[in-house]
Amino acid sequence: MASEIGFLVVDFENGGNGSPLPWAAVEAWVRGRAVTVAVLEGVISSPAVDIALCSDLVYLLPSTRLCLAPAPEPPSPGVIWALGRAGRRALARGLLSTAEMPADEAVAIGIAHQVLVDRRELPLPADASLAAVTSARDLMRSASPGSGGLALELAAFRLLFAAGDPSEGAAAFLDKRDPSF
Repeated sequence: MASEIGFLVVDFENGGNGSPLPWAAVEAWVRGRAVTVAVLEGVISSPAVDIALCSDLVYLLPSTRLCLAPAPEPPSPGVIWALGRAGRRALARGLLSTAEMPADEAVAIGIAHQVLVDRRELPLPADASLAAVTSARDLMRSASPGSGGLALELAAFRLLFAAGDPSEGAAAFLDKRDPSF
C-alpha cells in the first residue's frame, strides 16, 4: 500500500476466497475522504473484489481475472453497487454470467479504468493540489443528474477557484501556457 496526497492506494494480489461482505462493511470504504485507488493482480474474488470494485479508481494488471460471484450465488451488494455505477452493460454481465472476467473486459464494460503494463506506472497526478483531488473525488462519486449535479459542479469550481490564484489561472489559459501558482 502506498499513498500520495489525498490518495489511498491499495494493492490486491490474488485476494478473496471468502464470504462476500455486507453493504455496511463496504459503505465505509465508499464514503471515505481520500480518493481510493485499487491495483489488482491475479485472481480476485470476495471479499477483496467487493472492496476493490468500490474504489474511485480501479487499475488492473494484464493477468487479473475477476470472480464477481461464487456460482450459483448472486454478486455481493458491493459488487452490485460497482456494476450499477458502471452502467447497464456491466450490471447485466455481472448478474447473468458467473464466468471469471479478464482485465480487458473489465475495462471495456467500465468497472475498471485501465490495464497497466507495470504496477509502477500508476497514473496519479503528482502535482495536484489537495483541493483539486478533493473536488475530483466528489465529482467521480457523484451520480447526481440535473440540478443536483450542476450544483455539485458549481461548488467544485468555486472551491478550485478559491484555492488557487484566479488571475494567474485565467492569464495562463489565455496565453496558452501552464499556470505558475
